[in-house]
Amino acid sequence: MIRLLILLLLTTTATADIYCYDGDTCYVNREPIRLLGVDTPEIRGAKCSLERIKALEARDFLNDTINDAKEVAVHVSKVRGHYGRMLGYVYVDGENMSDVLIRKGYGVKYDMYNKEDWCK
Repeated sequence: MIRLLILLLLTTTATADIYCYDGDTCYVNREPIRLLGVDTPEIRGAKCSLERIKALEARDFLNDTINDAKEVAVHVSKVRGHYGRMLGYVYVDGENMSDVLIRKGYGVKYDMYNKEDWCK
């Protein structure tokens, strides 16, 4: 059993359930959180089958990493993103998962003005 800490504004802690729908959106107690700093392929709205395959791989990697962790921390801010999701970071055993996803090739550094073409 993993220990999950949610750090709201880096001050409040609580235990919770976490599931990641895709590589950059996780649900903590059914509340959607957009991971900052990373962009991953889309499951819903994928532009091609290759993007969907890559999206599922990113999701599975993230969920497997979380499930195998000793400790998971979620840092969120009061600010919500464009789609109403809270914005934040997920740390697994001290590692920022946005950085890990990029380093492992499951995602790219988020750039609002330059979306990755996952179909190439």
